[in-house]
Amino acid sequence: MSYVITIQTVMAAAFDELAAAIDDKKVADAPAAREIFLGRWAAQAVKKQRFHHSVKADLQRWTQRARSAGTNAGLEAEFQHIQRLYTTWFPVGEPAVPVHHTQLQQMIDRAREAGWMLHTQTPIDRKVKIVSEGQHSLVVCPEAVQAAFNAEGT
Repeated sequence: MSYVITIQTVMAAAFDELAAAIDDKKVADAPAAREIFLGRWAAQAVKKQRFHHSVKADLQRWTQRARSAGTNAGLEAEFQHIQRLYTTWFPVGEPAVPVHHTQLQQMIDRAREAGWMLHTQTPIDRKVKIVSEGQHSLVVCPEAVQAAFNAEGT
């Protein structure tokens, strides 16, 4: 199972269970109550190993943030953002839309114009950690780009 499908499943389950808890009057329909619910929900998902291991690190990160920040964890907003992003760009059941080399280059150019930290020249043959101190960053392996696109850029 791919990460894309799994994260969509996680978000759908979180919001479905939150809505059911609100409908059953187990959770108040208030921002703080929803944050607490989602934090506990993520912790239980990790504990029960409900989802594929590809999302385990995400669930653990959300659990830790909920424990640290409580009602200020921002889980509901992040979950909504993830759900919106993945359902827009990766609709379940529809064929993937191919990305062309020109589109990738345009994205890199826009990131450069926006002041992002870019790494596009160094081959990546291992796990890499970029320390950007909060600055947006993008890493693109040139060998992977060459392998992904044919001479026509498709």
